[in-house]
Amino acid sequence: PKDRRAAAASEKLQALAGSDVARCVFERLSEAVVEIALRIVLPLPVAPREHTLQFKNTSGDIASGIKAEDHAWAIVNQKGVKIGGSAQTTGAIGVTFRPFKGFRIGGDWTVCARNYSDYSVSGSDLNSGAILNVQDPWEIPWGNEFDLSASYKFKIGGLDATLYGNVYNLFNHFYVKDATTDYNVKGEWNNAYKVFYSFGRTFSLRLKVNF
Repeated sequence: PKDRRAAAASEKLQALAGSDVARCVFERLSEAVVEIALRIVLPLPVAPREHTLQFKNTSGDIASGIKAEDHAWAIVNQKGVKIGGSAQTTGAIGVTFRPFKGFRIGGDWTVCARNYSDYSVSGSDLNSGAILNVQDPWEIPWGNEFDLSASYKFKIGGLDATLYGNVYNLFNHFYVKDATTDYNVKGEWNNAYKVFYSFGRTFSLRLKVNF
């Protein structure tokens, strides 16, 4: 009986091997193997290593190595100096009202304070082993703005629609958001540059329809 079962199984395997289904499965497997092989053998682009070894000296030429005699480098001493470029104290409060069905109106008040100017170092200040002591930055005056938003839901031809409206910086308040001062002088409003102000009052209107 075992021999007869083995012979019957062998006949079924031979019949399956000659069928269209088996050929289709084999072709699919062959394609998958070829695709995987191609993905493995294709090389990935590699950036030239010499780019990571090009260090400039005081003349603008390529130095011989990191902290070599002809390498322009310096130590920036920022101990005890406030970090600039981002407000260290921020706060916001928002209120939303729904006076009737489908209508919403709200306001958001945002405040930022303890914002300090960033510092700038010139390439001419770089010498081999020089220590650059960063001076106190300019403390930018605090600023705030109030944003107003509203939305209304209604029907358009049996479809749900929502109309959105926003007024940013409603009271058109301008304040300094970022500034830069030289590292070797005490930062003040009259020696700051690259000063960026907040945007004035702006509007946006948007219609959303759900199909």
